[in-house]
Amino acid sequence: MDKIHCIFFREGRATVMGHELLLVKGDCWLIEGDKGYVWLAICSQNQPPYETIPQHINSTVHDLRLNENKLKAVLFTSMYRFTNLTDLNLTKNDISYIEDGAFAGQANLQVWDQLSTFFGKLV
Repeated sequence: MDKIHCIFFREGRATVMGHELLLVKGDCWLIEGDKGYVWLAICSQNQPPYETIPQHINSTVHDLRLNENKLKAVLFTSMYRFTNLTDLNLTKNDISYIEDGAFAGQANLQVWDQLSTFFGKLV
C-alpha cells in the first residue's frame, strides 16, 4: 500500500488517496475499495477498549490494527473468517492465550506485530 499523504475530512467521513475512510460501529476506521472490499481496519485505542476481537469488521480486510486495546485471547472462532489478512497488529494488549490453530485460516498473513514477543514469553 502506498503511503498516505493527505486525509480530507467532510461530514464525518474522510477521503484517503481516493478511498473513503468510514467510521463503523465500535470506533473502527476503514479504508474500503471497490464493492465493499476493506484494505485497512484501524480499531486501535478504543474507548471502551475491545476485550475480544470485534466481529463486525468485514471479512475481506487485509490490514487489521487492534493495538492498544484490552484483548485477552486470540481464538480460532475470532479469526477464521479473515482469510485475506496480510497484516495484523496486536501490540499493547493483555493477550495471555493464543488458541492452537487460531491463525489456520490466514495463509497470507505476513506481518504479526509483536506476536513473536508473545510466543517467546510462552516458551
